[in-house]
Amino acid sequence: MNQKSWLSGQKPNNSLTLDSVKEKPAFEILKQFFWQAIQKNATDMHFDPKPSLVDIRIRVDGHLQSFSQGTTEQFEVWKRIIKLQSHLNIAENRLPQEGGFSLEQDDNRCDMRISFMPTIFGEKCAVRFLPTGESFQNCLDLGMTRDQLILVEQTISSREGSVIISGPTGSGKSTTLHTLLGLFPKKTLHIVSIEDPVEIRDKEINQIQVQEEIGLTYQQLLKKMMRLDPDVFLLGEVRDKETARIACEAALTGHFFLTTIHTKSTFDILLRLLEMGIEPYLIATSLSVLISERLVRKVCTHCSEKIALNDPSLNKQGIHSHLVGKGCAFCHYTGYQGRQGVFEVVSLSEETKKMISAFSLTPNLDLLQQSFQKDCLVPLQENFFTLIRKGVTNWEEALIQLENFE
Repeated sequence: MNQKSWLSGQKPNNSLTLDSVKEKPAFEILKQFFWQAIQKNATDMHFDPKPSLVDIRIRVDGHLQSFSQGTTEQFEVWKRIIKLQSHLNIAENRLPQEGGFSLEQDDNRCDMRISFMPTIFGEKCAVRFLPTGESFQNCLDLGMTRDQLILVEQTISSREGSVIISGPTGSGKSTTLHTLLGLFPKKTLHIVSIEDPVEIRDKEINQIQVQEEIGLTYQQLLKKMMRLDPDVFLLGEVRDKETARIACEAALTGHFFLTTIHTKSTFDILLRLLEMGIEPYLIATSLSVLISERLVRKVCTHCSEKIALNDPSLNKQGIHSHLVGKGCAFCHYTGYQGRQGVFEVVSLSEETKKMISAFSLTPNLDLLQQSFQKDCLVPLQENFFTLIRKGVTNWEEALIQLENFE
């Protein structure tokens, strides 16, 4: 496949079609599997080959759970159907392949991103579900507090600087980026995005797909994109020094940019850029708002019960109990139903920016961190405590996301 876009792949050079495979019943079973998983709010499905069977698991609320099993013979049929639908080479089983297709039923449509990977027991298949009808109205729907949203809106209204979001894989960074774009008047601004892959489609902006196999990297696309004179540009991710420098320099010339970076905290965003070798003055003048994000599972409201907590550290925070789901049909016996974003938002003050600018001459991380902490509206940890007090989530779920808690 010459393009990573799963809806515009290169068709295979053979005459095989779904009709020629003559396994429509198998395809119907496969579609039924997919729609059942989508109805359970699964984000992806995994076909894991074993010596004599295939395990089928789905990821719901960020956690994998058993879904079904199939024979090796059945999976061979399903693989052939999935590859034909995704415009992949059905004869290739030694190399990784990526593709995709759209699944439609009644008025519902879901884009499917397909990945094949060879393992010692055969090819593994991972299917990512991207429902096209889902959208968030605003950042409050994601889980931002009103004060955090006001801080972000003030920065965006100034049309200067940047918003950088950090967090682990699968924490909702891409969704937050596109939701933040909704704060801009799209009809009066030229907005361009560079993503790998384009998962959330927005017809009101210009979206560009990274294709490294033909030289369309983040760096190359970003350089060329600046000639289009965008008012706002979105980068799916900052991966290297050159991309980071181009983005920061663009912010100095009146372009607002939004992007993500893989770090554990908002303060680590600064450290990561410094480690990349970006000049401190460039960081100070281009950065505006830094966000750290996590996704936390919500306790099922149908089967939750209050459990006492006798942890002295939690008791100091005013947390003496939390809700725990016992498991029921509504939550598929997991005790959790749905997820919510938890955010830490930091707007850099002039004092902190001066310290960043002078960092090459007086590199004092402790003083910089102290100033940075003053800029933080509410620490991420405190936002988790608030959700526990409100009964949205519990301590066990928060503990997965929090590190070095004392």
